[in-house]
Amino acid sequence: MKTIICFLAAFSLTFIISCGASSEKLIKEDTDLIVALGGAEYASLTDAEKYDAAEYLMRKGDVETARAIYEDIVTHNRRAVAVKYKLAVIYLKSDQVEFLKKDEKGRIVKFTLNGKELGEKVLREIAEQEPWYLPVYSRLMIVEAGHGNIEAVKQWYDKASVLNEDYATSDYRGAVLTMSDASRIDEGKQLLIKGHASFSDLYESYKNLGNIQKVQHQDTIALATLSKAANTKTEAVDLFSIYYDMASVSARIYKARNDENYKTRAILYGCLSAQHFPLYKPALMLVKDLAGLEVTGDSSGVSLAAYQTAVSEYAKTVIPEKDQIKMSASEETVIPESLLIDEWAERQKKSAGQKPGSKKSALYIGGGIIVGAGAAVVGLSMVGGKSTKSSFGNPPAFPTPD
Repeated sequence: MKTIICFLAAFSLTFIISCGASSEKLIKEDTDLIVALGGAEYASLTDAEKYDAAEYLMRKGDVETARAIYEDIVTHNRRAVAVKYKLAVIYLKSDQVEFLKKDEKGRIVKFTLNGKELGEKVLREIAEQEPWYLPVYSRLMIVEAGHGNIEAVKQWYDKASVLNEDYATSDYRGAVLTMSDASRIDEGKQLLIKGHASFSDLYESYKNLGNIQKVQHQDTIALATLSKAANTKTEAVDLFSIYYDMASVSARIYKARNDENYKTRAILYGCLSAQHFPLYKPALMLVKDLAGLEVTGDSSGVSLAAYQTAVSEYAKTVIPEKDQIKMSASEETVIPESLLIDEWAERQKKSAGQKPGSKKSALYIGGGIIVGAGAAVVGLSMVGGKSTKSSFGNPPAFPTPD
């Protein structure tokens, strides 16, 4: 929480909305795409830390900067399915979406894509590559209903119903039956939207309540509530975070009571979290420590990928077969690659040659301007008056009770 507060302070000092600034002016000033959360340290953040930062920005209403972080995560972790889905939702709500790329001379230029078309492509990509990911089906049903494509709505409904029976006993079923009458397509679409909203609200309510109970150290109650969220799967967009919360609560109970049952549950939930979001460091480290896994590295140390491989193999012996998912190894995506890391590295090279006190140029951030980037770095590196590494809540390897 302290790091988030520091981030807010730094962000409020440095962020100036610039909706009226022209892209031509930004390009002439040789601006870079970056996020205001740690300066040079951004590249060293894990996917988990970047995700936490993006979620914070989404709650704050800064969709464009959050989008930039999500795109960076997907660029370097193609199997972050939940992040791809969140990007699809953002794109669907935009008529036009701007991206940056390098031209043949290495210059940064903008290009624009149709947001709704891109969002649909991302949804279809997820359904093809990761058909186990349930939230994509209700979104695709709503999209197809909007196009008046009733047969496609039924096809997605049939696929979803095989994966999870909640689709067959909800407003989704009512919507499909209603739309069998061509004169009631609009009514059926509203039922789809209602079903989506109902399950989304139910999932979020259980998740939020469980986290409140977790913070209040009502651990056994929190575990039961979070389990209800995990079982509300049709709109469980970030199920990996629910499983991690369940794992951390179970681990805390285990340490307090020395009850092996909770240790077993913590390991299981940690494995479930890790399989839903490869390279999710909090889950990987929790499983590694609780299960006592030996992970070897090379001369540069143990990589996160090495932990992921070890936990993935171990998870096959822990997760029941019915709950195991086979994630696609595909590296293909219609989401344009992010230049965020490359451009920040390039900026660091330029900044290294500047004299102390020299003027900082503005930074372009997904539709906004940041000035005085150094202030963000200073603000993020100060916690309680002490200099620390910038972090967004990377938990200890083993949760401990207060």
